[in-house]
Amino acid sequence: MRVIFDTNILIHIEDPKELSENLQDLLKIFREHGHQIFIHPASFKDIDNDQDESRKKIILSKLKGYPHIESPPKPTDDFLSSVGTSSNPNEMNDNEILFAIQRNAADFLITEDYGLQKKAIKANLEDRVLSIDSALDYFKNLYARKAIRHPLLKEDFVR
Repeated sequence: MRVIFDTNILIHIEDPKELSENLQDLLKIFREHGHQIFIHPASFKDIDNDQDESRKKIILSKLKGYPHIESPPKPTDDFLSSVGTSSNPNEMNDNEILFAIQRNAADFLITEDYGLQKKAIKANLEDRVLSIDSALDYFKNLYARKAIRHPLLKEDFVR
């Protein structure tokens, strides 16, 4: 599966701080099952808005190590009317990322941005725009091994 990580998730991963256990577990599942992590080009625009030049340079250098969505689709007027238009650069970037999910440039978007999650509901994409915790639950359930039980077999006789 193709998964876009929102800017806020990427910053958590690349910061010189400990990762939350849930994010560690999610990354492990992605690596074990061959899921691809992508960056949307709008994330680079988000980082470009950072006023701290030193931090901006460091984060951009780290993000260049990820594959990014090539030629992402631009949001249509219909899409923008459903999620809301804005002149705020961060909101415009969020709309671009969300539209890429709607157009299947990736299967999921992982974000901790509550505003982006609310927009996903408006666009009927809430099942594909997940927080770290909900993504971890989804992927754990997806790969959970379930013991197959046959109704004619009794546990007494199976060893």
